Amino acid sequence: MKNEFRINCFLTFYLILQISYASTSTALSDKKRYEFFARTVPPDKYQARALVDFIEHFNWTYVSLISSEGQYGESGSSAFRTHARMRNICFAIQEKVVQSANDTEYDRIIESLKRKSTARAVVLFLRMEDAKGLLKAAKRANVTNSFTWVAADGWGKEMKVVQGVEDVALGAITVELSSTVIREFDDYLLKLNVKNNRRNPWFKEFWQETFKCDLAPRSLLTSMSSYKARETDNEYTACSPHLSLRDVTDYRQESKVQFVIDAVYAFAHAIHNAWLTLCSGKGTICPELRELDPEVFYKHYLLNVAFTEINGNNLDGSLVNFSFILNSSFLSVSCRHHHYSKSVISMRKLEINIQSRDLEGSEVRFDECGDGLGRYNIFNFQSLDSNSSTYGYVRVGQWRDNELNIKENTIIWDSFSSQEIPTSVCSEPCKVGEIKKGGDLSCCWICQECKPWEIAVNETSCVPCDVGMWPFPNKSSCFELPLKYIRWYQPYAFIPMSIAIIGIITVLYHFTIFIQHVNTPIVKASGRELCYVLLAGIASCYVMAFIILTKPTYATCLIQRLGIGVCISMIYGAILTKTNRISRIFHSARRSARRPTYISPVSQLCITGIIVFIQICLNILWCIVEVPGVRHEVSEKRDVVVLKCAVTKNSVLVSLIYGFVLVATSTYYAFKTRKIPENFNETKFIVFTMYATCIIWIAFLAIYLSTENNFEIQLTTLAMSLTLSGYVCLICLFSPKIYIILRHPDKNVRKLTMNSGTYKKGPSGSGYPQETPPPYSPGPSNSAPNRSLPPTSYGACNDQPSFSSSGGVVKNRGKGKKKRSSLTGLDDKGILIKDDSQALPLTEIKRDNGKPNGDDEDAASDEEEDEEEDAKDDSSAVL
Repeated sequence: MKNEFRINCFLTFYLILQISYASTSTALSDKKRYEFFARTVPPDKYQARALVDFIEHFNWTYVSLISSEGQYGESGSSAFRTHARMRNICFAIQEKVVQSANDTEYDRIIESLKRKSTARAVVLFLRMEDAKGLLKAAKRANVTNSFTWVAADGWGKEMKVVQGVEDVALGAITVELSSTVIREFDDYLLKLNVKNNRRNPWFKEFWQETFKCDLAPRSLLTSMSSYKARETDNEYTACSPHLSLRDVTDYRQESKVQFVIDAVYAFAHAIHNAWLTLCSGKGTICPELRELDPEVFYKHYLLNVAFTEINGNNLDGSLVNFSFILNSSFLSVSCRHHHYSKSVISMRKLEINIQSRDLEGSEVRFDECGDGLGRYNIFNFQSLDSNSSTYGYVRVGQWRDNELNIKENTIIWDSFSSQEIPTSVCSEPCKVGEIKKGGDLSCCWICQECKPWEIAVNETSCVPCDVGMWPFPNKSSCFELPLKYIRWYQPYAFIPMSIAIIGIITVLYHFTIFIQHVNTPIVKASGRELCYVLLAGIASCYVMAFIILTKPTYATCLIQRLGIGVCISMIYGAILTKTNRISRIFHSARRSARRPTYISPVSQLCITGIIVFIQICLNILWCIVEVPGVRHEVSEKRDVVVLKCAVTKNSVLVSLIYGFVLVATSTYYAFKTRKIPENFNETKFIVFTMYATCIIWIAFLAIYLSTENNFEIQLTTLAMSLTLSGYVCLICLFSPKIYIILRHPDKNVRKLTMNSGTYKKGPSGSGYPQETPPPYSPGPSNSAPNRSLPPTSYGACNDQPSFSSSGGVVKNRGKGKKKRSSLTGLDDKGILIKDDSQALPLTEIKRDNGKPNGDDEDAASDEEEDEEEDAKDDSSAVL
C-alpha cells in the first residue's frame, strides 16, 4: 500500500494519469494530493458503509472493532467508526494489531473480547495473516460460537485464513469486492506457457512458483531430461516442457481480474470519446488530440466514462478492436507546477470500435473523486455438508449502490447450524412505556418505567397526560378517562335504594292506616300533627337515598345540600319538641300549678317549623359560601376521574352539625324523661330510638372519615345512615300504634285500665292527690314527695301530661273516704284522663295547706262537672 502512494506521487508529478485496479485506500480520494488518480475499485469508505448497513440490518448496536496497523486497517476502521457513530452504533472495545504481533498479543485481544461478551459482533479490518492469528487465539481460548466475525475484504474468501480453525470461523460474515469470473481470461491464461508468453517479465516466476520447478536457460536447449538446480535454500527440478496450467487443480481466478480489464477499457473509452469530440471521428489522430491537456482529458473524458461491465460474455473482438499503425503519435504539452511536460504516444493508427451490451446490468464509471462504484458481495462461512468435513463461503447478499440485500434464511450463524440471529447489544431495548436512563444512552442504559399516567414521548423522556386523561396501552398518546360515578345497577346503589323503596312503601302504609283511623282514640292521643311531620321526615330520608346515589348534576347536588339537613331536622326537630314538652309538663307540675306555655299542637308545629327553618337558612348560607355544582376529582393514581358534587368533606360534616345537635338534644330529653310513670312509656321508645340513632351516626362518621379515597363507600354510607335512621323511627315510634290498631282494636278505646293509684281524702301540703305507690320523680329528689304527680297511663306518640286551660282546682271531697281512680292518659289539649272517662284538668287542683277539702256534695258536684267535661272532650284517648 505504501508503494501505491509513492508511485502515484511520482506519476502525479509528471502529470501522468493512473487507473488502479486494486488500491482501495480512502486517502487516494483526496484530489488535492492525487490529482490524476482513478480506480475501478471502490474506496474502503464504501466497504465500511456496507459493513455498517449489515450490522444495522440485524439491530446490532454494540460491537467490537479490531484493525491492523497500517494504511488498510487504520483507514478502514476510521471510516467504519465514522459511519457507525452516525447510526448510534457503539464500541465495546477497539484494538489495533501491530505488525509484529505474536500469539501473546492475539491472546490479549481475545481476553478483552471475552470481558465484553454482550458485544458478540466483532468487526475485523485485518490483513490476512492477522485474521488467521486472531482465529487461532480464539481457538486456544475455546470461544467457539461466542462471537460473530464480520470481516472486511482483507479476509474476503481466502481459505488460508480459516484453514485449521474452521470451527471457530463458522458463521463468519465476510465482504469482498463484487466481481465476475471472466471465463475467456481463464481460457487465455490456461493456454499460456513460457514459450508463448515471453513478453510478460513476471510469467516465468509465476510458472516456477506454480509448478515448484526451475526454468534454467539450458533447460530449453537440451533434451527433455531433468536435472536439479540449486537456488539458495530450495531445490527445484527442471521444469518439464510438457507442463500446462490446465493441470493445476487448485487454480482460482484472482477476484481483481475484472477490475484490470475494466481499467483498460476505461482508458479506451476515454480516448475514444476524446477522438470523437476533437477529431470529429476522422480516421487519423488530429493535432487537438495530440496536444490535449492531461487535466482536461482526466476531468472531461476519463471521469465521464460509463460502459457496461465486462463479464466474459462480451469480451471479444467484435466489441473492442485495437489496430495499431506504426509511426502514429500525438503530443501533449502542459505547464503545471512550473514544470514543462511533454508526452509523446507513438502509435501506428488507433481505430476504436466499441459496442456495449447490458448483459450483467452493471456499469463501470467513476465518481467526482475518480473512485469506482461501491459494490460488494457478502459471504457466510459455512459447513457444506452434514459431517462438517467440507467448508466454504456461501454468498448470502450484496451491497450495491448504497443498498443492502440480504437473504437471512441462507445464513448459518454458528457450528450448530443455527439460523437464530445472535444479538449484539449493550442493553436490551426498553419495553413499551419505559425510557432510557444512565450510561451511554445511545448503546448502554437502564430502562426506567414511566409513571402509569405518563407517556414516553421519546426514548429518554416521560410526559404526564393532562388531568383527567390516561395513556393508551402503547404509551404514545392519551385519551380522556370516562367519568366514574355510582350507577343504580351497582351493588353500592342497588342495595340502599331497595331498602329505601321498602321504607317508602312502609311509610305510605303507616300513613294510610293513620288516615283510616284518624278519629280513633290512639291516633288522636298520638299528637297527629307531629306524627305527620315525623312521617314526612322519614319519607324524605328514603327519597334522599335516591338523590345521593344518582349521577351528580347541578340539580341533584343542590337538592342534596338542602334535603339532607331538612329531613334530619324534620325528624329530630319533631322528636325534640315532643320530648321537651313532656319534660316541661312534668317538671312544671312539681314547681307550680300554672300551665306551661307552648304545649298546644299549634305551638308544637310552630316550634318544629322554626327548627326546620333554621336548618334551611343554614343550608342557603352554605350554598352561598360554597356554590353548588359538580367537579371532576382525579384519584391519587390518576387513573380514575370521579364525578362528584362540588363540596368538600369538611363542609359536609359541618352541615350535619346542626342535625347532630338536634339528635344529641333529643337524646338528652329522652333520657331525662325515661322515669315518668310507666303509663307514659312512649318516652322509653323515644329513648331507644335516640340511642339507636346515635349509634348509626357515630358509625357513619367513623366509616365516612376512614374512606376518604372511596367515594362509593362514602355515598353509600350516607344513604344507608339516612335510611336506617328512618327505619328506627318508623319501627320504634309508629309500629306499636299500628300493632294496637290492627291486632288489638279492643284496646283502642277511650277507657283503658292502667296502674291504679289510690287517692284518699286527707291533708296534703300541695293539694295533689296522694298515691299509695311511690311517687314519680323525673328530676332530682324533692323533699316534698307529696308534690309529685300520680302515675299516668300508657304513653303514646304525644301522650305527655299537660295542664288544662280552665284553670280550675280539682277538689277532693271524699271526707276520709278512699276513691280508686286511674289516670289513663292525656288528650290533645294535655288533659289527664281518668279510668272513669273523666278528664282532670290539673289546674283545678289547688293547695289547701293540709286542710280538709270539702264535703261529699262538693265531690258529687265535681264528678258531674267532670262527666260533663269528659263528654265535651271527645278527643281524649286511652293509650
